[in-house]
Amino acid sequence: MTSPPHATLQQQRRFGKDSQIGILPTTSMGRSTLWRRVPALAPTRPPCRAQWLAAPRRGFSSGLYLRRDEDPRIKALGREISDDYATIREKYETPKYPVVLAHGLFGFAELRLASYLPAVQYWHGIRDALTAQGATVLTPAVPPSSSIADRAAALRAALEAHAPAP
Repeated sequence: MTSPPHATLQQQRRFGKDSQIGILPTTSMGRSTLWRRVPALAPTRPPCRAQWLAAPRRGFSSGLYLRRDEDPRIKALGREISDDYATIREKYETPKYPVVLAHGLFGFAELRLASYLPAVQYWHGIRDALTAQGATVLTPAVPPSSSIADRAAALRAALEAHAPAP
């Protein structure tokens, strides 16, 4: 193995006289060792919080933003319906068709862990609230971990058995 050469004048000009230059051995096709000089990384210090906060940044909004009331594009669309269902009401209209609450993968209609613990219902409170408003609610039980085709067939059979014919 050959010893590393000293920094040449050209390398000193390139990397600076006082910079620390690391010397790494590199093999070329397994025959001989070549030495190359790598500039040492200057230690960087992260900026302090005051500098970071004082740095200019672009906000997420622009000064040209129009409020919804002033934007002519929204006014041209007609009546805005975003607030129609934003508040909870005491009474809603009863839906014409039954509401079907079907659980997803690994779901359950009712889970009983032990005889001395109360049962856990998947749709706890939702079915009671809809029924109290006069809606017909169906909660068919399907296999929790079967294939999609098997679950769809079980859901169809349960709906045909319980749903009123139109």
